[in-house]
Amino acid sequence: MRRLTLLVLLLCLPAPVSAAEPSSKPGMIAARTAGLARHEGFLSWYWDARAGRLLLEVARPGGSFLYSCGLAQGAGTIEASLDRGQLGGMRLVRFERNGPRVLLVQLQTAHRSTTPDAERTRAIEQSFPLAVLAALPIVGETGNTLLVDATDFLLRDAVVLPELNTAQPGAWRQDEARSALRPEGSGAFPRNTELEALLTFTADKPAEGLAGVLPDGRTMSVVVHHTFLQLPPDGFTPRAHDPRIGILTESFKDL
Repeated sequence: MRRLTLLVLLLCLPAPVSAAEPSSKPGMIAARTAGLARHEGFLSWYWDARAGRLLLEVARPGGSFLYSCGLAQGAGTIEASLDRGQLGGMRLVRFERNGPRVLLVQLQTAHRSTTPDAERTRAIEQSFPLAVLAALPIVGETGNTLLVDATDFLLRDAVVLPELNTAQPGAWRQDEARSALRPEGSGAFPRNTELEALLTFTADKPAEGLAGVLPDGRTMSVVVHHTFLQLPPDGFTPRAHDPRIGILTESFKDL
């Protein structure tokens, strides 16, 4: 009877928790980046060469800045408008923490309000959508600074395929297995961070004019350039219009 009672008590005890059980909470940034060189700048970053991952520091999420994605290397053809040094449109964005991720959110600038009435401004902001450009997993955290893995975002194309599909020089698709980050073309500076990636695209039967400039006739690998740029300080005064600037404009509807 004693043996039976002891067995019942043992079965009722809670199961021990293994010390090796993984935790979902990110560790300290110093632990995750041990042995990695830190490129200090507007958005400081680390390159994990062994894993092929690029990690970004996000200090105090919520502040607005500018983001752009363009081409550092061209396609060498008139079949599609993909030229070396082609700039992408500047977008007003901010980082927002959401649980284990940091969202890169593009703000609405085409429809806005310049009125000092806060309630009217709020109503207009709630009437138009935002755009979440990326969800970056948090891999480290120290104080108010988050460490996020930006690899997948930097390797995802948003420039080349849209242009190829518009020009329709064949059915193109990105080959992510043959796409890679380019730390040698990346840098960090006090007011901006520049990151590059080599993206590869393939087509079974590309247009003849485009196939003629491809080394193997069906594969295109080009370098895209991501720019993260600090906003001007408060009180910044734009320069007066100069007709020599050209026709580049930024318009919006003041509601």
